[in-house]
Amino acid sequence: MLKKLLKYDLRWVGKIIIVFYSLGLIFSLFALAFANINESFFIQLISKICAGIAMSMVISALFNSVLRSWVRFIQNIYKDESYLTHTLPVEKNTIFLSKFLSAIITCLVSLIVIAVCVLISYYSVDMVNFFKMAITEYYSLIIIALLEIIFMIQVGYLGIVFGYKQNQNKLLKSIISSFVIYIVLSGLSLLLVYIYSLIFHSGNNIFNQANISLANAKDYLYFALGVYVVYNVGLYFACIKLFNTGVDVD
Repeated sequence: MLKKLLKYDLRWVGKIIIVFYSLGLIFSLFALAFANINESFFIQLISKICAGIAMSMVISALFNSVLRSWVRFIQNIYKDESYLTHTLPVEKNTIFLSKFLSAIITCLVSLIVIAVCVLISYYSVDMVNFFKMAITEYYSLIIIALLEIIFMIQVGYLGIVFGYKQNQNKLLKSIISSFVIYIVLSGLSLLLVYIYSLIFHSGNNIFNQANISLANAKDYLYFALGVYVVYNVGLYFACIKLFNTGVDVD
């Protein structure tokens, strides 16, 4: 049943995002084509404009991946499609897992499309080498970025579940709840990293350094990665627990 739910969730979220993907890839190819015609200012300007449009399309796709996953959750659980959803012979855990996985999958695809469009729009040997270096040397930053996106998605879900348990102004309370949870946990993350620096790196505290190298920050990145893993696991089970206490359909 999870596969069927996931298929419908991906189809709903992706039917708009795929338009952004297509436009991003098309304008990336235009940017590459114009960049290789000749070195005239006008042609190069057109290439840069096409590249800019491509970037705006794929970045919009990423934002829409997150936003539409939240909208899908609200409509499917609390609004128009809620009756059908709650009459399905499936556990609430499975329903939530489908929404969670569809959001992660669409965001991952969006990030891959962004990388592809950047590579096409600004193609050069240096750009290819940069991507290789990013994958081999900055993989911890890439993983943290992915965990941050998953963190934001789950904060949104938790805020929605909490907000829609209220009697009035459910959407507004969902937004406020998500914002408060995000600010509190983000502030706690900084505090934990600061405490970690005082305990384990008192002589090499990055908070007291003007210029921070990747070598000096590696331990901090691994610690932050661990914090985000704990956050995401905790948020997932918090969402599940709160979701299973009952759903108040509008």
